[in-house]
Amino acid sequence: MKNLRKILIPIDFSPVAVNAVRYANSILEKHLAEVVLVYVNTPHSKMEEAVIKKLFKAFEASSLKDVSFYYDFVMMNGELLSELVHAAELFEAELIIMGTKENRKSDLSLASALTRSVYCPVIVVPEHFNNRRIRKIAYANDYKPIRESFVFKPLWEFALEFRAKVYVLHVNQKKVEKLVPVDESESSLEYFLESIEHEWVYLTSDDMEFAINNYLKDNKIDLLVILSRDHGSNQLESEGRLVARLTAHAQIPVLILC
Repeated sequence: MKNLRKILIPIDFSPVAVNAVRYANSILEKHLAEVVLVYVNTPHSKMEEAVIKKLFKAFEASSLKDVSFYYDFVMMNGELLSELVHAAELFEAELIIMGTKENRKSDLSLASALTRSVYCPVIVVPEHFNNRRIRKIAYANDYKPIRESFVFKPLWEFALEFRAKVYVLHVNQKKVEKLVPVDESESSLEYFLESIEHEWVYLTSDDMEFAINNYLKDNKIDLLVILSRDHGSNQLESEGRLVARLTAHAQIPVLILC
């Protein structure tokens, strides 16, 4: 995204955190960005500060020696979610990148809760994802009116920077071949899409999650974009349940717009 200055990456020194750092490095090559690496020392896993510093030194030597960005390491004490939200506010994060481990419920719950609690985009990177290019972006859309179209800016900037094509997905749960988007919802998107290559895609399925994930796999999509907060009527499903499930089961990074 254009002129990114502050990015926050939660780390726990695990391979999941390593993968998040590697992904961050691949998308920040053209940015003079400062990355804040945050370790939260929770009451459950309380460690001595000296031990944490030693773990970070090892992490730094193995995973940060070739990165192109500037970084700071910050230790915080407290509950994981609340401290990450505090860190995002304190450092004025413009983007959060976090890794998730497949089927580890604590990671998935944290990712879902974090996207509802912060006011910047969040990229969730699955543990085994190692493709560093972004050529195809899918945006899961429900064609309801969106009053605040500025939320699409990160999507537009990613597409421009990586010269990626955007596929706007709509899953029609009714048994019809195609649903034409209403003018109001389409115009909300066209402001940001007019300068980039894009395609409107219509799918028919009673299972939205299955249809979207199937499309991502079959078409080798590199990044899924979804909205987590109501900017009019843009929730894919009430209370963001589908957003949480897509984030949990996607095999590619998910950019969650707030």
